[in-house]
Amino acid sequence: MPVREALRQLEAEGFVKLLPNRGAVVRELSVQDIKEVYQIRVELEGLAARLAAPRVALLQLERLRRLQGYQALPQLRIALQQATAQEKEVMVA
Repeated sequence: MPVREALRQLEAEGFVKLLPNRGAVVRELSVQDIKEVYQIRVELEGLAARLAAPRVALLQLERLRRLQGYQALPQLRIALQQATAQEKEVMVA
């Protein structure tokens, strides 16, 4: 895709503004835009934690606990506990 066509598409989607004889300028994010970006990030991190939980080893979980600032850790722990409980149910049945 040529650059001009890509810039026009970005303008149509509201990401940039094309200024005559000046080029493209990235539009500023509003407070609402930033809130939406972070809400999407929170949801994606939660999903990643739920998907990773059945595959993570306890040693890996301990390493994650030691990392500072890892926001999805509580969700990962809950998902891991749920996956472990489900495995126990399957083994008993």
